[in-house]
Amino acid sequence: MLHRPTGLIAVLIFSLAALGCGLAAPAQKPEPPTGPAGKGSDPKPILPLLEQLKAPPAQLYDLEQAAGSLFEGLNRGNWPQAEAALTDLQHLWSQARPQVEGKKGIADADKAMVQLAEAVAKKKSSAAYENLNKFIGGIDTISKSYKLSPLADLLLISNAVRDASFYIEDRNWLKASAKAKQLDDTWRQAKPVLEQAGILGEVIRTHLNITKLRDAVAAENKAACDEILQEINLGLATIRDFYRGQ
Repeated sequence: MLHRPTGLIAVLIFSLAALGCGLAAPAQKPEPPTGPAGKGSDPKPILPLLEQLKAPPAQLYDLEQAAGSLFEGLNRGNWPQAEAALTDLQHLWSQARPQVEGKKGIADADKAMVQLAEAVAKKKSSAAYENLNKFIGGIDTISKSYKLSPLADLLLISNAVRDASFYIEDRNWLKASAKAKQLDDTWRQAKPVLEQAGILGEVIRTHLNITKLRDAVAAENKAACDEILQEINLGLATIRDFYRGQ
């Protein structure tokens, strides 16, 4: 003779059935919380601590050096120099890329590299310069994931130096003045990050030279600007090489 399940057994069966339905249904994504001006965005994933403490691949520092040589060739119309520097840049990127796989900024760098190579092949200096800046912008985005490295700050400063130098070479003093101010602002924001024992003297000298550059641009003194830019280039290269070894 079959017995009906008691009340306790019936509740247990019902609970298990409900649990099974809950497991089968996909979990709904919670809505982001609402702040003072509306909903917030989903929280960005936090990199593991060890990943944040890693130093960037040395090739990322070397990319900036090759970019400087490429820019110099473009700015002076020296296409053999630009083509040789582009080859170096491509080689260094092929070495660095596998080491930063999965990081934000790679797609931008890849796209800019293709367009940069096309512009250099066609000897289009403005397009080449624009895409060189975009490429370094992608590398800057990648570098931001290395929290203890000043590489991202150095890349921003270097792009600002190239911007000022581009318009100084063209003797477009109105734009050169704006770019020299932008360089000064970028430098002042990044300077505290760069001030470490062992490189402090070079940081101070570079600070003074960036200030001098604004005055030389305001005076529309091309010779003085060229001389100061050489000092800035040397200072930033020294600072870059110091942090590359860490």
